Amino acid sequence: MGAFQAALWGVIGGGVVEALEHAAAIRRVGGWPWTKPGEPGLWPSLCAVILRLAAGAGLAAASGATGQVAGALGAFSLGVTAPLVVEKMFKGSQAPGGPAEGSAASRVTTKKTAEKGTALKKAAAKKAATPPAATNPSNREERAHGG
Repeated sequence: MGAFQAALWGVIGGGVVEALEHAAAIRRVGGWPWTKPGEPGLWPSLCAVILRLAAGAGLAAASGATGQVAGALGAFSLGVTAPLVVEKMFKGSQAPGGPAEGSAASRVTTKKTAEKGTALKKAAAKKAATPPAATNPSNREERAHGG
């Protein structure tokens, strides 16, 4: 399958998703979503649809041109899942250890890991400091009755 044909199937896949999302929004608000307060306006909605279709077309075209997708269903599926596929590709392109060292994401990850380690150490220390007899109810009863 060539790049152009794959791109068309990608646009169709992305279009199906957008149509279903807009149908759900119309049902949810009981009319055109862009006319309701709190919903994106018409132009932002159209821009989002165009960007989604372009992402689906681009991903499917690249996959078709490189022989990664051979049929219409594969190209259609790439159009449907384009945002997720691109997100996974981006996350996969990061260093195996996680976010780049020194980045904001790295600092947050490091802080969370340290907090988890501290909490685990405290829990282990508390468990080690508690004698087994005090934690086992049957041992307490035996001691109370001289057993």
